[in-house]
Amino acid sequence: MIEKMTKSWVERMIRTGIIEKERAPLYAFGMEQGLRTLLEMVLMLVTGIVFGLFWQGAVMMTVFCLIRVYAGGYHAKTPMQCAVKSWLMFTAFLLWLRFGPSVLFVELGIIAAAGICLLFVCPLPDEHKPLQDYEIPKYRKRSLLIYLVEVVLYITGRVVRADSLSRSIACGMGMLLVVWGVYIVQHWWKNKKRDKN
Repeated sequence: MIEKMTKSWVERMIRTGIIEKERAPLYAFGMEQGLRTLLEMVLMLVTGIVFGLFWQGAVMMTVFCLIRVYAGGYHAKTPMQCAVKSWLMFTAFLLWLRFGPSVLFVELGIIAAAGICLLFVCPLPDEHKPLQDYEIPKYRKRSLLIYLVEVVLYITGRVVRADSLSRSIACGMGMLLVVWGVYIVQHWWKNKKRDKN
């Protein structure tokens, strides 16, 4: 459905002279990716509304997405797999936010683990999204800067007793740890299989 919509839009843009025919595949790809991302975000925000955690879900998603862009990790093979796995993970963390206990040491552990990963392990390339050598220090620096801003927000939330904000930030970083964990386990498993052969 998304492919048909973007194809139709691109054809209309070519007919009206907005874009050149040779650049059509590039525009189609960009529009398709943008539309998929938008639909995923809307689905997650609707899920947040269903759980009565709209703004907390929005904070979680923002914390996750801002670092994820630069820190790398696991990427699904297809856009549909990506959407389903992302939604399931988001929903699991919403459930934790809604029904799980608020334990300061757990949140601090998540935040510390995310910082250690960013400092020593990230950014993580993936076979579906490889990284060039020059991108690694650049992405590490950007992701660390975003991380520090989010840590300051977390601490501020704790100081002013906005526990819901702090927990949402910790949940967003928890989602990052899941993505990195899946990446590490996946590569460990591939290496183990390769060593057997």
